[in-house]
Amino acid sequence: MRHFKFIKSQGWAFFLFLFSTSATYAAEFTLTSTDVHDNENIQSKFLANDFGCTGGNIRPTLSWNNVPAGTKSFAVTLYDQDAHTGSGFWHWVVADIPAKTTDLKGNTLPGGAITKANDTGKKSYLGPCPPVGEVHTYTYTLYALDTAKLEAPGDSTAPLTGYFINKHATAKAAINLRVSRTQ
Repeated sequence: MRHFKFIKSQGWAFFLFLFSTSATYAAEFTLTSTDVHDNENIQSKFLANDFGCTGGNIRPTLSWNNVPAGTKSFAVTLYDQDAHTGSGFWHWVVADIPAKTTDLKGNTLPGGAITKANDTGKKSYLGPCPPVGEVHTYTYTLYALDTAKLEAPGDSTAPLTGYFINKHATAKAAINLRVSRTQ
């Protein structure tokens, strides 16, 4: 009889272990796109139409899943880590995306979202545009924030806005692109 109690108590301990272990692993916060994919090049329609690029400057659709509990808003950035500036290049910064939002489609944003200045100083989207013959890594990053409104000043630069985004980020997800062009 003692042997049975020992096995029974081990069974409960094993069950509790499995239950507590699976409960601690929440589903991963993810960013996906039907238009662009991790470590792949992009179609020319997604390239900038400035700085020598003749693309369509179209934003790809971005969607996300498994939003962390307590998220009050989102921010999205597009960053070129290989730009010849010594510090990379911010192509797009958007903050105050409402917490109920699960995707960005086309070149419109949900009500309340604010486009901040990119590294050209314009409050707009600028698609990827690596120099001809080079491959650059561009990263779309989605940040889950613990505030509904980012306190970055209205005229803040992309790096300063990034400071406020990182100050309030509770989670982030990204898509990394390897972009090149021949002309």
